[in-house]
Amino acid sequence: MVPPTCCVPLSRGSQIPVFRLKFAEMDLTNIKEQYHQLGPWLIKTTESHILNASGDERELFESKLDLPCTPEMLFSKNSLSLSLRQDEKEAKIEFLALDALKLVDKSKVHVQVPAAKQWSRPHFHKYSILNPFDWTFSTTYSGTTTGDWLVQSTLEGLDQKFIRSRDPILLFGSINLFEDELGDNGISLLNVKIRVMPTGFFVLQRFFLRVDGCLLRIWDTRLQWRLGDKYVLREVKRLDSEMWLPTMVGVQADDAEQLCKQVVEHRTEKLFPELL
Repeated sequence: MVPPTCCVPLSRGSQIPVFRLKFAEMDLTNIKEQYHQLGPWLIKTTESHILNASGDERELFESKLDLPCTPEMLFSKNSLSLSLRQDEKEAKIEFLALDALKLVDKSKVHVQVPAAKQWSRPHFHKYSILNPFDWTFSTTYSGTTTGDWLVQSTLEGLDQKFIRSRDPILLFGSINLFEDELGDNGISLLNVKIRVMPTGFFVLQRFFLRVDGCLLRIWDTRLQWRLGDKYVLREVKRLDSEMWLPTMVGVQADDAEQLCKQVVEHRTEKLFPELL
């Protein structure tokens, strides 16, 4: 899927907005960072290597979770940050693997594979009996906010003209937070994408789940901000497949949305930061 672009008319009202742009990219010790200043927002993406399967770093990460098992591929240093700063005050929206995994259900198994399936990772069977948890790592995470924010429900939808326009891309990031192949029976993947344009930014976080023989799941969070807006518009839309079809085997995230017809949750809200 080509990530959505974002744009609004250059002038919102009668004046052309003035903003400062800045871009920097670093690649030090396997850490890649991108920065961009768009109006009041400092936007930062961080990408690094997969967390080792064992060792002190892995143990420290897992000690902050109450899960009997974590995804095979953890990108603990990967993140997206959208921050506002004024004097000593800061308001921020971040997307982080650790915080996403904290919202995985630790109390019960949500998806059962068909009895004929033979898991290639037997410890999943052990955990499902002795210590049930959602081994699909499905998460209702929609970002981490810090600082002072007012959240209001709204009927306002995303600006489709803004999302689909072809304005120049000032910064693009596609950042994996975690991934697991579910014992070769599918995939569980959390990814966040951002496009920064001269007139705003658009974020898509997608949790994609495919359990072959059982379920497809697309749980999306979208953020939209346009120059002149005093709020960030956040849409949360969670879709599951109604039934399993043979054609779903091997389906990837880009093609799964059209196959997921059951609406689990759909809400839109405005996030008003004190600093805007």
